[in-house]
Amino acid sequence: MLKAYRYKLEPNKSQRYALARTLDVGRELYNLCLHQRKLHPISRYEQSAQLTQLKAELPVYKNVYSQVLQHVLGRVNQAFKNFLRSGFGFPRFKGAKRFDSFTYPQTGFSLGGGQLSLAKIGNVKVRLSRPLPHGAVVKTCTMKRSAHGWFATLVFEHQPVPLPANDLAVGIDVGVTSFAKFSDGTNSEPTNLPEYAGGTPQSAASCSQTQEGQPAERQGSPAARKGSPGHQQSQE
Repeated sequence: MLKAYRYKLEPNKSQRYALARTLDVGRELYNLCLHQRKLHPISRYEQSAQLTQLKAELPVYKNVYSQVLQHVLGRVNQAFKNFLRSGFGFPRFKGAKRFDSFTYPQTGFSLGGGQLSLAKIGNVKVRLSRPLPHGAVVKTCTMKRSAHGWFATLVFEHQPVPLPANDLAVGIDVGVTSFAKFSDGTNSEPTNLPEYAGGTPQSAASCSQTQEGQPAERQGSPAARKGSPGHQQSQE
């Protein structure tokens, strides 16, 4: 089964610049491929073959890991597949606020020693809030920028280990005749149930005081005001 863990990153100044540059290059490539598909039909494989020429013309693309660029092409291709399948929602160009992540789909990353090693970026310090399960095989690593900083989401394959079988499980049914009845035939009754059957001692004491004296919420009632000195003077 696939699971995902999200970690907070603590990049230094140069690493923050490299992360932002990778994000900008990925967004530029996404919009470029989308514009190309709007002009004429072209497949993902044809666009993938053009990356070599694009890197020669724009050296900034050489600073981004190749698998990250390939994943951007896959996002464009998947957006068109969703559009053709549903018939609505034509892919839109991505602004800076609508393109906030990039992914290492296969290789180019590794986690160890409290650091996340990213190709073309460096060893980024990570807050390892929880370790990966033993034997987990990481499939993808997605970097996302938010208002709270940079985060890394690791998707990994993990086979959970079932708990050993035992006969200690029991079912509980809360009823009327008995407080709780278990599936093994035993019952459970609270020892203090008769004491509080008619209410707590505090509530009983408050009720007795209310009956002996005037209730606080009824002191302002018309009946109470009729007998007050102020009310008699107003009548005179």
